[in-house]
Amino acid sequence: MPFGTSRTTESGRFIGWESKDGLRRFRPPAEKSGFGIEANFEQRANSDVSWGKKNTEALRSNMHVETSQKFDYFSMPKNN
Repeated sequence: MPFGTSRTTESGRFIGWESKDGLRRFRPPAEKSGFGIEANFEQRANSDVSWGKKNTEALRSNMHVETSQKFDYFSMPKNN
């Protein structure tokens, strides 16, 4: 997947990488309450579809991958 820039929340915390065309996103392994440690591979129909809005679920897919090791978020620069 041709990654573009890393994505951040408004608070500047790193959350994952998005493809250059904005249609695919990878969120590295993190602890999920009640689910263990999971990574997420997401895609959407077009870049106008929100990643998180409930009313766009038919236009998005989100694959969860269970793993045994979390991603070290503290090793990432804040704004990359």
